[in-house]
Amino acid sequence: MIRGSVSRSADLLQQRCDYLGSLIDGEMRRYHLNNNTLANKSLIASRTLYDKREHPEKFRLDELYRVMDVLGMKMIFVRREGPDE
Repeated sequence: MIRGSVSRSADLLQQRCDYLGSLIDGEMRRYHLNNNTLANKSLIASRTLYDKREHPEKFRLDELYRVMDVLGMKMIFVRREGPDE
């Protein structure tokens, strides 16, 4: 029972990371930015940014915010409806 839950959780994490990487790449194309330009504007080393774009789960939150600010993106956290207590 726990194994299935962990597997679903890992699949969900992978889907989210793929989605995040695709969003960043899409916005880079939209604004005609290459990796070096985005790295300079977001104050991240070029190679580091390249690696983190390949593996978005390795982004620190402050790095992700800087990249998203440069790309004009906004991240919103939405809390799910929970049981009434």
